[in-house]
Amino acid sequence: MMVLTNPPNKDITIFNYCYLICFLFGLVPHKSGKKISTVAIIVFWILCLGICLRLAGILYQDTEYLLTRMFVVILAFMLIIFSLFSLHIIFKKIKQWKNVLENVKMLDEHLGSIEKLDFSYSAIAIFDICCLIAVPIMMFIFLYEKLHLYFKSLLILATITLNKYVLEDILFVRIMTILKTRLLKLNRIKNVIFISPKVPLNRRLKLDDIDYIKKGYKYIYFIMQDTNLIYEKMFLLKVTNSFMEIILIYQFVIEQNAVFTSTAFTLFHFYFILRSIMCCDSVEKLGKDLGTWCKVLQTEIEDPRLKQELSDLTNLIESLPLNFSLFGLFQFNNQLIPTILSGITSYLIIIMQFKSQRA
Repeated sequence: MMVLTNPPNKDITIFNYCYLICFLFGLVPHKSGKKISTVAIIVFWILCLGICLRLAGILYQDTEYLLTRMFVVILAFMLIIFSLFSLHIIFKKIKQWKNVLENVKMLDEHLGSIEKLDFSYSAIAIFDICCLIAVPIMMFIFLYEKLHLYFKSLLILATITLNKYVLEDILFVRIMTILKTRLLKLNRIKNVIFISPKVPLNRRLKLDDIDYIKKGYKYIYFIMQDTNLIYEKMFLLKVTNSFMEIILIYQFVIEQNAVFTSTAFTLFHFYFILRSIMCCDSVEKLGKDLGTWCKVLQTEIEDPRLKQELSDLTNLIESLPLNFSLFGLFQFNNQLIPTILSGITSYLIIIMQFKSQRA
């Protein structure tokens, strides 16, 4: 028999709302997005969040509402919608991971690199589907009062990694690091060109060098774009899973937050955020440095053919910038770090206030 447990304490409920507000304020965009689709996505998720919180409130008003036919139909309908939406994102993400792997392989062949990026995108898809299946299973387990608290705690710890997608966070940092090393290899060409200042510049710089840089830069841009799209879909999956948890297993969200409020977990998660931002910032700066070098070199070259090729390369770099953003709302660079720090600081202050009040 499935029964509803006691309603959560008011301070815990308020804490969850404050956590959400601090998280949103910590991600205030630096530049407004110009795409209508981005605004539509934000409005959609805000409406979904309002619906989910309303359903969670109804769920804890009275135990009689839990098994009413209408409420079960609403829960089942929203579960199906979120599941189909998540599956759609997962299958699109598989295709993009495949493109990333192929482009990295071609980039390594072009640059003659020894280090290879090897991972199974099908394993990531299975991982995502397990996250999706875990939510309805959690619902039945957490609403079953005879299940021992020890097993519930084990289930919380077992689903921490699933719900936070730590595997793809690590892989994202790895890909950004690979792009950084490949860009450094492209930038070393300018050092080779200027080694012998006595030799005329037209003899030191060849068309093959420009083609080498141009082709390598295109591969890096395609990898960056696919990784950007993957990260956006990963963010949508995280939000979708969170909504499903709020609708179906609100008690699980509360108990899970008790695990995530530890300082160790906050520092661990913040480490990955910083690594991601710093890697993206390094890739963006290296791309800009390469474009600046091409402009400077263009003024010193006398050969019209080389000058034209350098102009084409400069235009290519300017038209394909290595910027990483989330839905076009804010750029992943070092300017975002103070905003993230302010959000996390506010979050930790609220935690300490609630702990002091409850003590």
